[in-house]
Amino acid sequence: MFLMNYTRPDIAYDVSRLSRYTHNPSGEHWIALKCLLKYLKGTVDWKLEFVGFPAVLEGYCDANWVSDNDEVSSTSGYVFTLGGATISWKSSKQTCIARSIMESEFIALDLAGQEAKWLRSLLADIPLWGRPTPPVSLLCDSQAAICVAKNQAYNVEKEPSRFTYQRVKSEAGLRFIEGMGLKPIVERRAIPPSPLRFRVYGIRSDRVNLGGRSACCSDYTHRGEFVSKAVLFEFADEHKKTFDGECPFYCSFSGFLDELSWAAAWLYTAIHSDTYFKYIKEETVPAVVDEFNWDLKYAGVQVLLSKEHADSYICAALPKSPYRRIPMTPGGLIHLRDGANLQYVTGASFLFSIYGDLLRKFNQKIDCGGKPFESNHVLDFTKQQMDYILGQNPRGRSYMVGFGKNPPTQAHHRGASVPLSEAKTDVNCGMSFARWFNKNAPNPNELTGAILGGPDMQDKFSDLRWTSVYTEPCT
Repeated sequence: MFLMNYTRPDIAYDVSRLSRYTHNPSGEHWIALKCLLKYLKGTVDWKLEFVGFPAVLEGYCDANWVSDNDEVSSTSGYVFTLGGATISWKSSKQTCIARSIMESEFIALDLAGQEAKWLRSLLADIPLWGRPTPPVSLLCDSQAAICVAKNQAYNVEKEPSRFTYQRVKSEAGLRFIEGMGLKPIVERRAIPPSPLRFRVYGIRSDRVNLGGRSACCSDYTHRGEFVSKAVLFEFADEHKKTFDGECPFYCSFSGFLDELSWAAAWLYTAIHSDTYFKYIKEETVPAVVDEFNWDLKYAGVQVLLSKEHADSYICAALPKSPYRRIPMTPGGLIHLRDGANLQYVTGASFLFSIYGDLLRKFNQKIDCGGKPFESNHVLDFTKQQMDYILGQNPRGRSYMVGFGKNPPTQAHHRGASVPLSEAKTDVNCGMSFARWFNKNAPNPNELTGAILGGPDMQDKFSDLRWTSVYTEPCT
């Protein structure tokens, strides 16, 4: 509580929500509390940093209307900044019951208005502060609440709210800003060599779900990273271009939607914002997908968010499943097509490991045509695929450069095959093939850790630079 009140505005909502269950906390609340403590441990060096600009008082307010069946009150939140950092903040339950989203936003606006008036009076009492004290910019993301605040003819019959409406309308020195959606919760940026600082721009009430809903299911230590990724997601969604000019190599046939949906799925999993779940529901359609690769991410979305579709994907690959559709080599390796096939293997293994962990965590099983599979079956298959790549295969060799028994030495890679001493040599395209590409010798630069294309459908492999279907790096 001390941290929330004095130095850590970013945990205001979390602490406010958790404090409602101190009398009789459940196991869900203890889990959320531990997540919060993990977050604080991982951000112990974060601080409020005043840079002196802008030297004006700005406020941001928001509200979360009743979000759970076991609640009757909404949540208000506000943040005030001065000199480039936060000086006042609050997140608390509203003292009266709002009948609509607009009312909850207006009550939050009233709470922020009272704080703005007090802060403005405080600045006026400081002898060295400029005169006259400028109006406070109070930003609200509800057009309806702003319109009501400006509408002198608006009549409110509800007794608990009447004085709230009149007070907001009569606040002196406030300047309401329209059309300001409070998108980022917290903007964090590195300022080398100092520790991270954070500037709070708004309070989002969907950050932690407690009291009848799912508690923390992601590591709070990384929450700031996901917030920055949310800003990047919005940018990518709003500025889509075309990759057609890059063909015939590495063409994206699936377009942008699968990557954006994959990003939205992770953001929803991390910060529980319904914005991303709504994006996926509105922008995608259910479909049977049997592969996951650099150009097709829908299977990943299904594994994270839809058990029905995830089960279908897993059943298509498990060797003993009656629904198995994905081809396998005689040695037991997933083989979707010749040429960089191990990208499909590593992608599938990644999803299998995620889903296996989820099944184990929630004690769930998969039903493939009446045949049950438990989490250990899924994870064992993942391990078998990885073991194959690292040497447990019919050829007894590793397909990861620099690791395992008899790893490949001639990766189909320009930077790995050209010696550093000859990097600035003036050689035309034709001579580069004779001088480096067609030279049957290990690469002068190892390319450690790269997983190559891998064996063909019969588990055969050729470690030659010019046999790109086998030796081109794919991860």
